Amino acid sequence: AVIQPGRRRLWVLPAMVLIALSKSDTAVGISLLVLIAWCWTVNKRVAIGLGILLFLTGILLCLFFPGWLTSSGRLKTWALWFPAVHQHPILGWGLGFTKQMAQSIPESNTLHGWKHLHNEYFQWWVETGIVGLSLLVWSLVSLWNRRKDGKPSPTRWACGMMIVALLACSLFNYPWHLWQLGILGLIGLSGWLIHTTPT
Repeated sequence: AVIQPGRRRLWVLPAMVLIALSKSDTAVGISLLVLIAWCWTVNKRVAIGLGILLFLTGILLCLFFPGWLTSSGRLKTWALWFPAVHQHPILGWGLGFTKQMAQSIPESNTLHGWKHLHNEYFQWWVETGIVGLSLLVWSLVSLWNRRKDGKPSPTRWACGMMIVALLACSLFNYPWHLWQLGILGLIGLSGWLIHTTPT
């Protein structure tokens, strides 16, 4: 919405409302970061001012509403999964292992029902090991190195931000396992590859 001309940019307002209604701290935070990134391309002073305002707002929320930002059990769950990494560090346990494990353990166990680890990078590490993690890092570096190729355009920027948003969301959720977000990621990736092709 932010790259649309004229009044079409107003569509960003209902979009932000819908994101806020999702009650997802991650979604709201990433959306605000994307908005700041767009402001940076238009007016850097406005972007810096907005960033400072959001930072101060976050501090006030932490001071007066300590429970507004919570890991929802993620940190405890990640700590419990680290032994699995140590047991099969090279090739991992195989794709789908976390879901299979979550279904087989007793309901009294903290890990019961956690089909996804709410961190795609960590889950990828658990299931594919250092080999899979290395391939992922190589892919991300290759995408980053393409940023100087092609011609800058609003579409290219939007596709790049779609990838960045998906990668940021992957730190605390599991967008790679949701087909809706996965399709958006593929669209962003396709657009980025097209618009960063050397001319």
